[in-house]
Amino acid sequence: MLLKDKVAIVTGAASGIGAGTSIRMAEEGAAVIVADINFPGAQNIARQIVEAGGRAEPVENDISDEAGVKAMMEFAIEKFGSITTIMNNATPSVMLMDNDHDLLNLDSEMWDRAMAVALKGTMLCCKHVIPHMVRAGGGSIVNISSLAGRLGMHNLMTYQAAKAGIQALTRAIATRHGKEGIRCNAILPGFIETPAFAHMPPLARQTFMRHTMCTRGGKPDDVAYLTIFLSSDRAGYINGVEIAVDGGYSCHEPATADFQAMEAEAPA
Repeated sequence: MLLKDKVAIVTGAASGIGAGTSIRMAEEGAAVIVADINFPGAQNIARQIVEAGGRAEPVENDISDEAGVKAMMEFAIEKFGSITTIMNNATPSVMLMDNDHDLLNLDSEMWDRAMAVALKGTMLCCKHVIPHMVRAGGGSIVNISSLAGRLGMHNLMTYQAAKAGIQALTRAIATRHGKEGIRCNAILPGFIETPAFAHMPPLARQTFMRHTMCTRGGKPDDVAYLTIFLSSDRAGYINGVEIAVDGGYSCHEPATADFQAMEAEAPA
């Protein structure tokens, strides 16, 4: 088991990538704090883990609230004795999919709320977990960013800015705290089939898949397995990097999918 004797916190863990990662981490031996503002959802995932023979505790948590973040860390220590890894995954994705538009039509209150969770919340979790990790002799922070933090998009301005901030925060933490035994890396998912993407129009989904150089869309497990590796001792020399899990979406120049379509339609 890659995560035997590890204690992990996963935020945004009631569904999608967070839920899948919580379950897979437990299968690899970790005790998992399943954290989400959706407490019934967190309870459901924790129950699944326990029923499968793993260790998990649900926590209701709004990571934009600093007192709540500190309490979550203390709860993890009380229940499992230490914290060795955290996956900072919580993002108000559905709200952003529905309301995050181009800059000229952006609602500033929505921007503030999304930033409070996605960027400030990630910062708060890092701020309050690092002292516990240092006391444990080291630890791994995995921040879930997005290709949107690296590539320009025609909308989702808030999402892009928040995710770019997470990538900058990742590099800063790796630089400042690496000598204390803290590794901090970012995962940049591409098109992953989660509840948030159920809000995406069919034509948009088709467009994403046309530019994805794999035969399928991404699954939460694709992110989960990389998170497990980065959280394990086998990744002990990986620090401060950004890894795309995108099926090849970001590896090619923009016109590639169009040229492929032209070749497929050309007469033999």
